[in-house]
Amino acid sequence: MNPTLCPRSGVKALPGLIGLADKPPDHPARRKTDSIHRQRRRRADRAQQRWDDENPPPF
Repeated sequence: MNPTLCPRSGVKALPGLIGLADKPPDHPARRKTDSIHRQRRRRADRAQQRWDDENPPPF
């Protein structure tokens, strides 16, 4: 079975990631993907911190 194909539809499940694995760490596509991931992670961390500050544990 091809890991890039969806087993039900036979369509490539993650076409944007195909070919990214064989690129060097300093490749522009990898840097762009990394920066998007860092932005999303920071946003999620800030949201989690806000929620924790607004809803302290009861003990």
